[in-house]
Amino acid sequence: MIMRITWGKLRPGSWNQFESTYNATVAAKGRNIKRLRGRWLLQDTHDKDTGVAISLWESAADMQAYEQSDLKSLRLRSSLSLSETTRPIGVTSNTCNSDAAPAS
Repeated sequence: MIMRITWGKLRPGSWNQFESTYNATVAAKGRNIKRLRGRWLLQDTHDKDTGVAISLWESAADMQAYEQSDLKSLRLRSSLSLSETTRPIGVTSNTCNSDAAPAS
């Protein structure tokens, strides 16, 4: 499996709008993407204008196929500042379970 983590800094005060748009577009339209195991949007607790989007894929090839697809155009780049960074991180299936409850 491979995990794609995208860190982004939003325009001040735009998190709620970003989250709403993300849920209505990326999350909703991406529910049936083949070999996508899970997707999360997380807001930084110390900087409310910063967060990460995480997606878990069966393979790097699956993630790359999505990156080159029409669905990829649904990204919300217009809401992100230029400080966005993407870095894929490999994980093994026994270290990540998309059905697991978040740690408290």
